[in-house]
Amino acid sequence: MSSIQAQFQQQLKQTYLNIPAIAVSSQWVKGHSKFETAARVAVEVFNKLDDLKRLQVLNINVPYLDYEELKGVEVCKVGADVMSIYDISEEGEGYNMRLKGFPKDNNEKDSDIHFLGQGYATVSPLLYDVTNLTLINELSQMLK
Repeated sequence: MSSIQAQFQQQLKQTYLNIPAIAVSSQWVKGHSKFETAARVAVEVFNKLDDLKRLQVLNINVPYLDYEELKGVEVCKVGADVMSIYDISEEGEGYNMRLKGFPKDNNEKDSDIHFLGQGYATVSPLLYDVTNLTLINELSQMLK
C-alpha cells in the first residue's frame, strides 16, 4: 500500500468516526521538500479554524518554496492527475507508486494544481462520499 493510500484510509476512518483531520503535503522536487513551509502554513490554517466540529477533512498542499516566497493561501477544489506516467510495482509486502514524466497542464484555473503552480499554498475541504448522486435516482428506477 502506498503512503497516499494509507493516508487516504486513515482520513476515511477519521471521517467515519467524526474526527476532524488535516492532511498536509509538501511538493517534492529532486529529492527535497520545504517541510518548514508546509508546517508554518498548516499551523496558520489550524489557528484560523473556529469550528472544528464542522470540519471533516482538509487537504493542504504547499509548493516547493520558502515561506517568504509564497504568494498566499487559496481555498480551492482538488485538481486532476498531475503526472503523465505512473509506475506501480510490488515491493516486499506492499506496493510502491512512483510518478514519472512531466506534469500535465490540464487543470482548471480554480484547482489546487493551478494555484500550486502559481506559487500559492492550497486548502481543499474534502468529502468522502463516493456515491454518484447524479445516477442514484435513475439506477433506482431501473432496478424497480
